[in-house]
Amino acid sequence: MTRRINMLRAKHPSKTSSEDLYADGRHYDRQHAGFDEDIPFYLKMARDAGSVLELACGTCRLGIPIAKAGIDYMGIDISEGMLRWAHRKADDAGIRLRLVRADIRSFYLRKRFPLIILAFNTICHLYTRSDLENCLACVREHLSHGGRFVIDVFNPALPILTRDPSEHYPAGEYDDPDGSGRIVVTETNVYDRASQINWITWYYHTEKADTKSEVHFGMRIYYPQELDALLGYNGFRIEAKYGAFDGSPFRSESGKQIVVVSSAR
Repeated sequence: MTRRINMLRAKHPSKTSSEDLYADGRHYDRQHAGFDEDIPFYLKMARDAGSVLELACGTCRLGIPIAKAGIDYMGIDISEGMLRWAHRKADDAGIRLRLVRADIRSFYLRKRFPLIILAFNTICHLYTRSDLENCLACVREHLSHGGRFVIDVFNPALPILTRDPSEHYPAGEYDDPDGSGRIVVTETNVYDRASQINWITWYYHTEKADTKSEVHFGMRIYYPQELDALLGYNGFRIEAKYGAFDGSPFRSESGKQIVVVSSAR
């Protein structure tokens, strides 16, 4: 993706995709403002490791506090818009970030890391088994001996996957960074059981300017036993699996799957 897209002014919303979802880091950050419960967890792991690579780092919501703590940090992301905004935020914070534009399914950095993280449900954008296996192969190539790889992803909730696809559900609201007032976001979803992809549409309504837009994207659903098996088959050993960022064990009712693995090869 080489262009900057204002999500609220897309000409053909029916043709938008996850690229549009991540085109403008300002909107992304405002829509997800307030989510910080994972920062202490990753900060502790980063301090213990001393150096960290974040896959699909986005606007460096995690990377900036890690770098501010004096920890060696590198992030990669495929979205030029997200990386541009991450650099802007880092400049405002008075720090420098090492960021590389790259696809997490195919990258080579000539360096190994004691900690690699794939956070905030990003694994769900790896739609196929080959997508995931290519990413995991890159992780193995870049993980130090004895290093750890951490994935966090939601624990699938059947009530969400089986929603009425014609119903709109609240998905948040935030102030438009361009000053057009409050943006209200609702969503619909259609779950494809064959591909295990939940196809989501976010609808943006700017009340002051009375404009509307929508973004369509998919989230590949990874079930608990499936995820564990895929990691095992691809050369990783599970060291721990948590159900929340407080370190509580993973259970059926857990909202998250936080998996800490090391290379078994």
